[in-house]
Amino acid sequence: LDEDVPDDNENRDQKRHVERKNNNARKKRKAEDNQRLRQLVDECLSLDERIKKFKKEEHAQKNKKRLEREAEAARIAEEAAKAKEEEARLAKEKEEAEKAAKADSKKAKEAAKNAAKKNKRVVRGAVKDGNYFAEGEASPAQIDQALNDVDAMIAKLEVDDLAVFKSKLDGKTDAKEIKTLFTEEASRLGMSDLKSLA
Repeated sequence: LDEDVPDDNENRDQKRHVERKNNNARKKRKAEDNQRLRQLVDECLSLDERIKKFKKEEHAQKNKKRLEREAEAARIAEEAAKAKEEEARLAKEKEEAEKAAKADSKKAKEAAKNAAKKNKRVVRGAVKDGNYFAEGEASPAQIDQALNDVDAMIAKLEVDDLAVFKSKLDGKTDAKEIKTLFTEEASRLGMSDLKSLA
């Protein structure tokens, strides 16, 4: 492969030039051969499953602690996210329950208020049915006095007592019977000094 080096001593420069050229060519061929061998070895290694397995194990061993740390951090983050989600869900449920309870309470209060109004209306109506506790035709003064006395009684009655009293008055149309019921209720409340019932 080398060029022949001339043997004559006359042309030493030529001889040196050829030797240099040959050395450079040898180095170049050696580098190319090394490159080819390296490529061949790399190809063999890449195709060999055992080598892949060893490298994978080595890599896993190196990164084991890091991977464990990352897995632990991911698990903690996931648990925190789940806890936050659960907390948000519970807060939402609690808020909805409170809203529902508030609405129910409001409805119950409204219903109680309406029932109390109705009971007051029935009691006042019973006074009218009882001819304002008057014998014969009731004068405007008697009507005013009777209504004022009944309002005073209603103001003193608790909501439950008012409902009980209203149930006693239901269906009663006889003036004497109505007056008797009012008198009994007034004495129970300690209001026996009402002028209209005297």
